[in-house]
Amino acid sequence: MPHDFIAKLARDIKEKDERYLIERENQMHVARVISEGGYLLWKGLNTKLKQYVDLLRANLGDNPLLNGDLRFSSQPNRIVITKREFPYVSFVLTLNLNMHAATASLAKANPRADGNNVATTIKIEFKVGEFDRVYAIMNGVAYDEPDTLAKALMETIFAV
Repeated sequence: MPHDFIAKLARDIKEKDERYLIERENQMHVARVISEGGYLLWKGLNTKLKQYVDLLRANLGDNPLLNGDLRFSSQPNRIVITKREFPYVSFVLTLNLNMHAATASLAKANPRADGNNVATTIKIEFKVGEFDRVYAIMNGVAYDEPDTLAKALMETIFAV
C-alpha cells in the first residue's frame, strides 16, 4: 500500500510515547482524585479544628486572659487560629490543591509575643493511597482522617 509508511510512523510514535502517556494519564488521575478527596479531607479538618478550638476555649474556663482572645476563622482555602497571650499563637493554614498540599505558618510564644518570634512553616502533603483514598502527610506521619490530623495540629499549635 502506498501509505504504509504513515501507519509505520504512527506505530513508532505510539510506541515511543507510550510510557510518557501512561505516566501523564496517572498524573491527571492523581490530580483529579486529590482535587475531590483532598477537598473533603480539608472540609473535615476545618470542622474538627473549629470543634477543638471551641472545646479548648470551654476547657480554659472563665478567665478572659486564658480564653477570651482565642479565635478561629476560616474561608474556603484558609484556616486561621489566633490567641494573643497565655500562650500567643498565630496559625494560618492555606490550601493549594493544585500543589497537592496545604502550608501553614505558625508563630507562638509563652506568655505573649515579644517581637522576636519567628514563624515556622508546616507543610501538609496530600497523597493518593490504595483504592484512591486521599491521605495527608505532616512531619512524616500519614493521616487518613480529618480528626487525627486536627488533633496533631492542635498539639503542635498549642504545645507550650
